[in-house]
Amino acid sequence: MKQVALLSMVLALTLSACGGGSTSTPSAFPVPNTTPSSTLPPITTPKSLNEQQVEKLLGTLRFDFSTSPNTVSFFYNLIKVVPYPDLPDEYLAIGFDDRDPEKAIVVGGYDSKSDDFYLLDAGQEADVLYTFRIGINGRIAGCAYVIQHSGESSACSPITGQQFP
Repeated sequence: MKQVALLSMVLALTLSACGGGSTSTPSAFPVPNTTPSSTLPPITTPKSLNEQQVEKLLGTLRFDFSTSPNTVSFFYNLIKVVPYPDLPDEYLAIGFDDRDPEKAIVVGGYDSKSDDFYLLDAGQEADVLYTFRIGINGRIAGCAYVIQHSGESSACSPITGQQFP
């Protein structure tokens, strides 16, 4: 009998603390005046593999061309990842050509079929398309293709380089 009375009292206190039961009984366990949405963290969806890969491009990329006896370097700064228009689960990294005084826009991405990254530097006279992989410690190896606006494309010019986050 004592257990039933104790259980009834606990139940009454619990209902009172939760706002149920009689409103004239003061709550033994005050409940803070907060809404659940203010105490829970926002729900985030996990990023796709493609988006994670494209995010690896953020930072500075240096591409080196070896031309006997010199090496020529080009620098690009990629600063933001955006969804690719009209293609679900595809993303682009947007940035600029660091050597261009007008900071021409460049676009980079990731091709999951070939496991290569790419960067397109659209120029006034010709475009340069880099396809490459990023290895250990940010080392870059790949090809550069010069694409004339007439549609003609050069063969692969080997490149090396470095990715700086």
